[in-house]
Amino acid sequence: MLIYEEYRSAKDKRKAQRKGAKRGVATGLAKGYLFVFDEDGIQHTGVTAEYEALGEILETDDGQPDSIGSVTPTLNFLSTRCRRIGFNALPEAWKRAFATKLNTMLDHSPELKEQRKRYRKVLRWSEMPVQATYTCVFDDSVVYESPCLYNKATKTVTDIEIADESDNNDLNALTDEYVTLQDGTKLREADGVTFNY
Repeated sequence: MLIYEEYRSAKDKRKAQRKGAKRGVATGLAKGYLFVFDEDGIQHTGVTAEYEALGEILETDDGQPDSIGSVTPTLNFLSTRCRRIGFNALPEAWKRAFATKLNTMLDHSPELKEQRKRYRKVLRWSEMPVQATYTCVFDDSVVYESPCLYNKATKTVTDIEIADESDNNDLNALTDEYVTLQDGTKLREADGVTFNY
């Protein structure tokens, strides 16, 4: 599996490189990302002049993944308009989009199912967030709860809906916060959880 930043032109790629682009690290200046596999659909051999690409994700104005379409880039296209990067260099939204697509591809191809174990670190990003409960405690006594979403893969809590009362000026300090999963498990920042308010 090869992952590339794709630029609108060779000039844009050179401009990004002049700004100190590091090897394997995303610059954030590309128009999108390209995920490339060989003609067998999953493994790259590097001996052919063209590749079968899983898809090209095109960015929208807000930088979020928009669509995935099949493309067949030439080696010239990859060398002039693309920069190879690592999966970990992708923004989270792109990791999820790619992992979801890869998960679907592996499920629909009997020949590729054996590859699932190889890509388990990538596929974990395809896990959908689950419903959970966010709890915050002020001054060790005032407790507010909110429904939220918890992503097990990224350990991220989102969609927190704290009532307006939590903005009460009489509250001094947030003394505790945690997310409670459906099985009753409570997770805090010390467990690696990130709370996105």
